[in-house]
Parts: sequence; C-alpha cells; structure tokens
Amino acid sequence: MFKCEVSARKVLPIIRKELAVAMKARGKKTGEIAKLLDTTPAAISQYISGKRGHFSLSKSELKKICKIADKSKIKQKEICELCKEITNRIKV
Repeated sequence: MFKCEVSARKVLPIIRKELAVAMKARGKKTGEIAKLLDTTPAAISQYISGKRGHFSLSKSELKKICKIADKSKIKQKEICELCKEITNRIKV
C-alpha cells in the first residue's frame, strides 16, 4: 500500500475528527463543519461522537488542528502538511 493510501484511510479521518471536535467546541454547527471539511453532516456526527478517527495526536499536532479550526476557511495545503507530518510520525 502506498503512503498516500494509508494517509487517506487512516490519517485524514483522524484530522477530520479532531477538526470537527475543535470546531464544535467553538460553536460551529454540524452542517457548517461538514461543508468546511467537504464531508457529510452524518460523518461529522460520527467524528464528534467518537465512532470515527481513533488515534492520538501529539500536542503540537493538536495545536495545529486548533489553529486551523479557528479559521473561517480551511486551506488544503495546511491539511496536506499536517497529514504528511502525522503519516511520517506513525512510520507507515
């Protein structure tokens, strides 16, 4: 399996989960979060309830998530950089 396949299957759900949780804590509605993360409200509900995206992130990774969550628009470049960082850390 290629690194990017592993990232898509394992790392991106972790990032989406943490972003969804952080955005919800900042008062954003599920539908709004779904639009920002380009997914469905049902997926966001599963991330927030803990049914998807199981993995622990480092403090620095969580800090980056919070920085992204504070923005009104999410830049793909920021997600890609974070995804690469996490993928390399877990040595896939």
